[in-house]
Amino acid sequence: MKKLDLVKATALAASLAPAMGLAELTGNVGVTNNYIWRGVTQTGDKPAVSGGIDYAHESGLYAGTWISNVNFSGAPGSGGDGYEQDYYAGFSGSSGDFSYDVGYIYWDYPTSTAATDSDFGEVYGSVGYDFISVQVNYTTNSQVEEDAVDDFSEGDIYYKATADFPLTDDGLGLSLTAGAYAFDDDGESTGPNTEADFNYTHYNAYLTKGDFSFGVEGNDKEDSSDNRQRFVVSYSKSFDLM
Repeated sequence: MKKLDLVKATALAASLAPAMGLAELTGNVGVTNNYIWRGVTQTGDKPAVSGGIDYAHESGLYAGTWISNVNFSGAPGSGGDGYEQDYYAGFSGSSGDFSYDVGYIYWDYPTSTAATDSDFGEVYGSVGYDFISVQVNYTTNSQVEEDAVDDFSEGDIYYKATADFPLTDDGLGLSLTAGAYAFDDDGESTGPNTEADFNYTHYNAYLTKGDFSFGVEGNDKEDSSDNRQRFVVSYSKSFDLM
């Protein structure tokens, strides 16, 4: 499996682990010109290198971890905020054209230079039929301070719908995604007599073939530095470890 929501970095259209014939341990590596997660750059519009390890059992149980560099400050040469490491586990399966997945993921930022901890965890569920899937993530725990000038707190909900279309017989495909973030603390004060609307929607469209993807990302965030369109090119590779 490649990382959940890796559309943010490598445009992974199917972010849910399939049940495999036998227990498998696999690895993956990837590179992208811009690490985009839920419509927002995580590297200050700079490149990212990522990698992960995944275990999947024939029963549908799976677990894994994934790492990428991040730079939330965006300052050139600053070294940014180090790296992100995610841990996830869940259960997935399919019957005919129907598929499902439920699990938990923890977003960890061990070397973050932010004023407050940024780590948080989510439970997620996804159902799919044929080429369409929908997914919901709910934030169950967060290290972000309750009154911090930030989002990603307990009670946040993220929604996503994806449609994948084969375009040619040799593997060229089109993946379309629309997502929306509903923050539990949306509209909280961000300073004296000021409020902000953190909720936003985003979209992306990717052409994919094999391990290569090229696409465009956009969102409607109020911050004009975040809501411009971005083009993303990525390459990722998976391989068996045992």
